[in-house]
Amino acid sequence: MKEDPPPGPSLAGRGVDSTAIVANGGQGTPCPYLRGELFSCPLHLAPCPKTILLPLTSYLSPLTSHLLPLSIMKCLAIDDEPLALKQLETYISKIPFLELAGACQSAAEAQAAMEADTIDVIFIDINMPDINGMEFVQSLATPPLVVFTTAYSEYAVDGYKVDAVDYLLKPFGLDDFKRAANKVKQRYDLQNMAAVSAVDKDDAMFLKTEHRIVRINISDIRYIEGMSEYLKIHLEGKPKPLIVLLSMKKIEERLPASSFMRIHRSYIINLKKIQEVNKSRVIMDADTYLPVGDLYREAFMGYLESKFLGK
Repeated sequence: MKEDPPPGPSLAGRGVDSTAIVANGGQGTPCPYLRGELFSCPLHLAPCPKTILLPLTSYLSPLTSHLLPLSIMKCLAIDDEPLALKQLETYISKIPFLELAGACQSAAEAQAAMEADTIDVIFIDINMPDINGMEFVQSLATPPLVVFTTAYSEYAVDGYKVDAVDYLLKPFGLDDFKRAANKVKQRYDLQNMAAVSAVDKDDAMFLKTEHRIVRINISDIRYIEGMSEYLKIHLEGKPKPLIVLLSMKKIEERLPASSFMRIHRSYIINLKKIQEVNKSRVIMDADTYLPVGDLYREAFMGYLESKFLGK
């Protein structure tokens, strides 16, 4: 007797057929390939017959082989042409794992949106006035995943120089966009599922770095620095940071909120390791001064006030 699939968030109105995943009689490696629709198989790198009966509210990770909720990525659509921007909005609405956080007609609008919210991926036109899409991405200290769109094919090579996930040449259709979205999903899943395996009860975390899986004590983390798709984890007593392929969002979810706080888009600190706070900087040691971002200042000052003694 087949067990009922686990519940998940509704995909009603997202244009997705919940019967698209088919059963393989329980045989073979569980695979998130969605036949004829959005997913291709990141494990086998080709259309994969090794599928299992699941609603589209969930999928199986080929890296961990256990059931995980469908990851929703917040994205921005950025294009100075209203019709092109509307097309991006429409296509994004048809992808179940993408959530449109904003539609922007300039780099300035996009910058403001990224300061107001955590963005996982941007779909951005290269040819825009003032500052073009390529320059905008290069200006970001910790850029999200990037898909460039443009009418000029000569920009393709430059797009990959900034580690863009994909490049869409205008005019492109929904199938082209689905393929790009699928590549984004694969990259996102790899960086967010492969690096962190678990936090166990004795204050430990397992992280994948290079070709090793390393166990660290959470209490030994001094601070974490975001660098594009990578993190630098600075540990007590270690001269060099541990570098892992992981997002700030994912590791923040794993850390105990009682001990760790995000103070900037690029920094998470261990509150127990603070030596001093000077204006808008947190001093971790004689050589480490970390900025407090505007979006995080109120929460951080609230923490300080809760611990402050005296006038």
